[in-house]
Amino acid sequence: MDTYIMTFVNYEALALPTSNTLASSMVERAILQEMLDHNLTLADFNWSGGYSVENTRSYLTQPYNFKAVVEIRMPMDLSMMKSQENIYQYCLKALQTKKVHLRKIEQFVETHQSIVCLTSQN
Repeated sequence: MDTYIMTFVNYEALALPTSNTLASSMVERAILQEMLDHNLTLADFNWSGGYSVENTRSYLTQPYNFKAVVEIRMPMDLSMMKSQENIYQYCLKALQTKKVHLRKIEQFVETHQSIVCLTSQN
């Protein structure tokens, strides 16, 4: 299986913990809740070999101006990519079963935007 990057977006800011030290488990739970509530929309998915971090950052600027971007990196095969709903459910299950973990978070206080990157342990 190849590793893919699923990019989820939201026009609303994420309900992330506000403490200065964002505990990984708290952020992971916040993202899980956003997905359970269907507040995140699958915007894109890419094979990780040709992916640039600028792809993610582009969702924070014109013409999109999303407040939240969540990247989930994990192995997938073609059977998992039958539809957007299959991809969404696969990512949701990975969060529920703790198969993905916080890798990085970027918060932009002045614009109330954030990027959260989760990755599998593989």
